[in-house]
Amino acid sequence: MTQANEQAAYDDNNIFAKMLNGDIPYHKVYEDDKTLAFMDIMPQAGACAGDS
Repeated sequence: MTQANEQAAYDDNNIFAKMLNGDIPYHKVYEDDKTLAFMDIMPQAGACAGDS
């Protein structure tokens, strides 16, 4: 896969695309060149001690 092909096209109406574009807010936990981790707005179980 070439550098130009690494980033796939996505639907601008997709909730995650809206987050990446800055159209909706999110709480970023971690980011690097290939990963974006963010908090769940409606967690179903307290899996982490900091989920309050």
